[in-house]
Amino acid sequence: MKYIYLIALILFSFNAKSQENVHWLINKDSITDCSFIKSGKFVNEEIGGKITKGYSIEFRGENVIEKIENGKYYLRSKINYTSECSYEIKVLESNIPGYEVIIGQTFYTEILETAKIDKLIKIRSKDEQWKTFVFRKVEE
Repeated sequence: MKYIYLIALILFSFNAKSQENVHWLINKDSITDCSFIKSGKFVNEEIGGKITKGYSIEFRGENVIEKIENGKYYLRSKINYTSECSYEIKVLESNIPGYEVIIGQTFYTEILETAKIDKLIKIRSKDEQWKTFVFRKVEE
């Protein structure tokens, strides 16, 4: 019987740790509005509402520009929507030291959820592995 308690405790511990890394959209839209990301400037919202300092990403037509250190460094890409809720970005240029190797690479992204009342969108992007991000729209 004590083994059952031990197993339950271990499983609960793993579950609690994995939930710490999940960013929940509290006011999630009942239907994801994938067009929400097609234009505007966004910042990366980390868990707990903290904004990644100095980072922004702008979607304008066929272009996506990621800025780091408040625009000192940038990554410019071309966006291709492959479906209503997914897109690929191909890196065209960058002045970020060490990022020369990714010029020409294509990254796949899926739009998972939106919470337009909070100006949030949750995406997952794949380079070598899947990574989930939550962006907050700060400009139209």
